[in-house]
Amino acid sequence: VRPLNQQSVTGFSQFGAQSSNPQFQNPTIFNPKGNFTWVKSLHTMKFGYENQLVHTEVNDYNPSYGSDTYQGTFAANGNPSNTTVASGAPTLSNQLQQARNLADFMFGNRSDYALTTFAVVNLRQRYNFMYFQDDMKVSPKLTVNAGIRYEIVTPQFERDNRLANFDPRTNTLISASGDSVASRAQVNTPKLNVAPRFGLSYAATDKTVLRAGYGIVYTQWNRAGGENNLTYNGPYVVNATITQTPSLGLCTNDTQLQSACFRQTQQGYSVNLTSPAYFNPLNVTTRYIPRDLKTGYVQSFHAGFQQTLGAGWLVDLAYVGNVSKHLQILADYNQATPCAVGLTTCGTQQSRRPVSTFGSIEIAYGAGAASYNSLQFKVEKQAARGLFLMNAFTWSRTFDQSGGHLEANSGDNSRVDYRNPGASYGPSNYDQPLTNVTSVVYDLPYGHGRHWGSGSGYLANSVLGGWQLTLINTMTSGLPINVTYAMPSGSNLNVSGLVTYRPNRVAGAALRGATLTKSNTALNGYINAAAFTVPSDIAGSTNPWGTASRNLMRGFAFYQADFGLHKAFPLWSDAANFDFRAEAFNLLNKVNYSTPSSSVNSSGFGSITAAQPARQLQLAAKIIF
Repeated sequence: VRPLNQQSVTGFSQFGAQSSNPQFQNPTIFNPKGNFTWVKSLHTMKFGYENQLVHTEVNDYNPSYGSDTYQGTFAANGNPSNTTVASGAPTLSNQLQQARNLADFMFGNRSDYALTTFAVVNLRQRYNFMYFQDDMKVSPKLTVNAGIRYEIVTPQFERDNRLANFDPRTNTLISASGDSVASRAQVNTPKLNVAPRFGLSYAATDKTVLRAGYGIVYTQWNRAGGENNLTYNGPYVVNATITQTPSLGLCTNDTQLQSACFRQTQQGYSVNLTSPAYFNPLNVTTRYIPRDLKTGYVQSFHAGFQQTLGAGWLVDLAYVGNVSKHLQILADYNQATPCAVGLTTCGTQQSRRPVSTFGSIEIAYGAGAASYNSLQFKVEKQAARGLFLMNAFTWSRTFDQSGGHLEANSGDNSRVDYRNPGASYGPSNYDQPLTNVTSVVYDLPYGHGRHWGSGSGYLANSVLGGWQLTLINTMTSGLPINVTYAMPSGSNLNVSGLVTYRPNRVAGAALRGATLTKSNTALNGYINAAAFTVPSDIAGSTNPWGTASRNLMRGFAFYQADFGLHKAFPLWSDAANFDFRAEAFNLLNKVNYSTPSSSVNSSGFGSITAAQPARQLQLAAKIIF
């Protein structure tokens, strides 16, 4: 029995199979390696080689069961005034729109539908790593490390050559062929990935140590779901998406172009929709990796010192940073040109694309950059009588051009404006400038080997002795918020369905709302709606991205204290214990709000409707013998 495909009626919970089902990834790795160490005089030299043969069986092509969406387009005579169902209390407008959406579902009038070929592919990749490192004891106080690493890693290819890549020279898809890696992967193997590294440690005094280091690390593995997977391309895998409009006539057979006719739900999917013989690049998102893709790399560096202060105190102060180049980012290579001359003369989005015979062409390319700078301070106290204290403080900033795919949050996106990727450079979506973590471990001073109760009996020690308390208190800055807007349907500014659009920022207007109001379901007014406007083609704009920078706002700070109580009860022998642990997460039950809705033209703009978990209590026990 085939599972029900995903049904999405706007304003109602989805039902049917998840669009990502089924999926699996089964890797097999062969990993021969050898290392050799040679100690000679003041030098400790290490040589090594590692080889990895990675074979991965993958099924991750969705929706292979199909997906249907109903937005009330047809129940509203093809021209609804509002297809959005607002959140919050029911209104007459909401109820009317929900009724239209449900009517479309009942009559089988899909707004759009999608289907992807069911496929299992066998990916292959070859890794080769070689290194040399010399640890030199220059003097009793100074140790220097110097080394170099060379990496040759092939791009992914498919066992049976079921893979294709877009060729910008001919504007066609080129299928894998032959026996060489270059022809099978349709991407060349980088051969200049040399990674030097250097470090030193200097004992200035018996209580002071200075350390510094620099090194390059290559990002050889990039997994962005199916976005950088060339086996996702036709004609082997076809992920067809059809958007239906009221003007289309009914589909009468499976062989006609499905994007040019209207197909009702009860007609199912055309048997040829995902057939290689009827593959049409206009109906799919094509994946593209440039043939001479450079490998992304990170230059990491640090300098700092450790100092003992006596009485069990140790302090550590360091600058830590890195700069990244050629990181993989995503964009729509076939991004349309915006047009603001009027709906009647501008043309469709497809007619404004550079390659008119293709729809979206998602490019995974090495144009990404990132930077991280931090001041890190740590203090430890190892006190007598079982008390350990550590406080770690970090003041940092991190910037990049996009969030990682499937990791972007709070309005951020993993895709950038292909024509101006630098405009998206801003705070990373995980940027939290201030972080402070305090950890305390305290062995209560009662029981055998403790300050009190060393002479207590077996029963008293078993019950009252050996308890340990732990406390971890975390305080961080809030996460960034990327303010966006939903592109109106049919707008001349719509250049791609893959990207996220940012609005204009009103000069001088405060970003934060003046007042916060609570309802039963939300905290409203976090963002000042008057601080943003949506670019309009009617006003003559030619840029869908407004003046608001990426991730320009920040949510509430985060505070959480976690408490633990632990004891090992002795059993029938010294080697057997009954281990008991009680833990309280968010002990003080602090309300930590999630980030608000950040889409300017959504009804819930600026509203916070979720929070991090409240206090959680956990008990655990196990017997160790």
